[in-house]
Amino acid sequence: MALTLIPQPRVDTGAYAKYGPLVFENFNGWNTGITFANLSDSASNTVTVSFYNQAGQLVSSEQRVLQPRAVEYVYRPATADVGTGGPVGDLQQVVVEGTAPLAAAADSVKYRGER
Repeated sequence: MALTLIPQPRVDTGAYAKYGPLVFENFNGWNTGITFANLSDSASNTVTVSFYNQAGQLVSSEQRVLQPRAVEYVYRPATADVGTGGPVGDLQQVVVEGTAPLAAAADSVKYRGER
């Protein structure tokens, strides 16, 4: 398992977005998951995870409502089928946006054996 943190300063700017530059879907056996946490102590947080292809086009999105201090995750390719990006699978980018402060981390998992 490989873990990539997406660090951002915790500053209340009104723009709660995190950006992941590389998301794998069956890239040499690797797949990526996005874990996100609501940092608010009192407000719920509606989080949208949007996946973009190499051309910058939106290919899939997921939305979750998190209670205060809750954590959720979205794993690729558990969302919509986005097809293949060639001989190495599909490489994507991700944007995680919330209505309240949030933290996000991307992790990559390589499955062993046949699926």
